[in-house]
Amino acid sequence: MSGSTTETSIEELARVLTTQRDQGQRAILFLGARAGGLFSNQFLYDTLKNFSLLNFDTLSNVDKFRECYYVLNKQFTENERHNILVGALATLRYREEDRLLAEIIKAGLFEVIISTNIDTLLEDACSSCGLWEPDDYRVFIPGVDETTEFEKSKLRSSIIKVFGDLESRHYSMAGKAFDLQAEHGLLKFLASILTRNVLIVGYDPVWDHAIEPAFPTTGGAVWYVNETALSKNAFLASALDQRGSKFLQGDQGTYSSFLRVLYDFLGEGVSREEIATMSFPLMPQSPGQARKRVFISYSHKDQEYLERLMVHLMGYLRAGSEKDILDIWDDRKISSGTGWKKKLKKALTQAKVAVLLVSADFLSSDSKHELPILLKAADRGDVKLLPIILESSASSFNDREPLYEYQVVNSVLEPLKRMSLYEQEVLWAKLAEQIFDILSSQK
Repeated sequence: MSGSTTETSIEELARVLTTQRDQGQRAILFLGARAGGLFSNQFLYDTLKNFSLLNFDTLSNVDKFRECYYVLNKQFTENERHNILVGALATLRYREEDRLLAEIIKAGLFEVIISTNIDTLLEDACSSCGLWEPDDYRVFIPGVDETTEFEKSKLRSSIIKVFGDLESRHYSMAGKAFDLQAEHGLLKFLASILTRNVLIVGYDPVWDHAIEPAFPTTGGAVWYVNETALSKNAFLASALDQRGSKFLQGDQGTYSSFLRVLYDFLGEGVSREEIATMSFPLMPQSPGQARKRVFISYSHKDQEYLERLMVHLMGYLRAGSEKDILDIWDDRKISSGTGWKKKLKKALTQAKVAVLLVSADFLSSDSKHELPILLKAADRGDVKLLPIILESSASSFNDREPLYEYQVVNSVLEPLKRMSLYEQEVLWAKLAEQIFDILSSQK
């Protein structure tokens, strides 16, 4: 970029974003593909390099990502592409930069977040910070949600996933062309938002090229943050040039580095206490309210063991005063259908104790939805993890598994399924007592 574009600093950006929020003119955040879960994704790179004519060992991270787009676009059927993307994103857990961004969103600095990413990393991070959809923010997916619903929304923030969402299987990207020019209503809708002050982070000129026509050549201030500069011939470069944009490029412009430094600078002007007590409440649970929930994570194939644990816990449900009653929770309390994942995340963030019934089925099941939230909460000291080893095949509970560092209730060498019925009952009784003691100690 050249012309009237000038360089900026993260400190200046933090100051401007805070001032705009305080003046009631919050900025728009645009998150490109380099801020998403597919960028720097080793699974994706390792899978697709076998179908490329290029030597991935000699390519930069940006070049690998570009080549992955071209390979996906030419080599695979729609189902094959979908399975590759699912596999790549399944390898990811929470990233620190996503949590920091969620905290910044919680502080009210952005009114709308437009993302070209089809993963749920940002939504998951928002959940871990106590922001719930649809109570605190709303996710809009073009083609699924009407723009009129967005315009009626009175919530503090909205996320527009312009290329769709992988879990819903309603998405457009590599190999599945997204033609914004053909979507005149959507183009006009996005352009009306992007005429405002916009912070662009992680834009990729290959993966995100379809969104370029939505950027008007006139409008408010634009800040472009990226590890590489835009090509001068790109439409977006011309549009930003005409709007007198400011840019931040190089190592400090990567999504991870930028968010960490931005968060630090914002911390000087907006303390954690101020964020938590701003005029728009964020947390569904007050700081003084002790967690009383016991969450049990298991594979449905091991349901008989869940039911036996419940028998031992039932006695403690009736043991104390009303304020001591435990809230025992597992996924059977969620009815199937829309919104189950959000309800699950909300239950997880209210847990003080999480019992994990670990087996081979558990490690290969949908516990991937639960584990990232529980592990993050355990790292913060908010939840106590109590893994129970059900079978010897769970010896895959090794240093490659995220649960490896947590103390288990019984040894991997003495799995519960090898125990006699008497020994199993003793273990369940001790576990139930341990759970009750943990919750009682926080009065």
